[in-house]
Amino acid sequence: MMVHRVALVVLCGCGHPVNPADAIVSPAQPGEPLLTGVAFQCDVDDAEWRFYIRADAWAGGARLWMTRDGELTEVHRMDPQSAARDGSWDCHELRLDIAVDQRDASSGSSTRFRCTDLPELSFRLAVSDTDDEAWTDCRTWGAAPALLDGQAGAPSCDRVLTVADEPGELDDHTVLWGDVADCPG
Repeated sequence: MMVHRVALVVLCGCGHPVNPADAIVSPAQPGEPLLTGVAFQCDVDDAEWRFYIRADAWAGGARLWMTRDGELTEVHRMDPQSAARDGSWDCHELRLDIAVDQRDASSGSSTRFRCTDLPELSFRLAVSDTDDEAWTDCRTWGAAPALLDGQAGAPSCDRVLTVADEPGELDDHTVLWGDVADCPG
């Protein structure tokens, strides 16, 4: 089994499933959520990518951009997964099946990129304000993150993450940056 993993570490409170009505009606900390953790895993056996992010407040949205060459870029929306009732943090998750046929890849549910493509890929993650009107924070990493500059809808991002050659493991993720301990995975 070949697994590429990425995760994040920080001490946090207990999480609760996201109640969409709570997030829309009255966020306790409206404004500009900042990323406090980014993690991903590509599982060859399950033919699946998993991405997790954690923000320091409720985020209105989260997106992932992936590319190998800057010509073909996939954009995927991340789903809210869990959040603090008081609005002090939330987690978003994205699970992408690896399409058997690249032509079958679809936004949001599958990808054409294989685990073995990892050394050639570039990624960008971003979170938005509680109204999902403006990007408030981002992280980018991979072979050539600048390939994602100017991509449709992608924010400019100078917060480049470096994936360790042999990252440590935590809860079936590979440590990339920060903390995703509140994000069940």
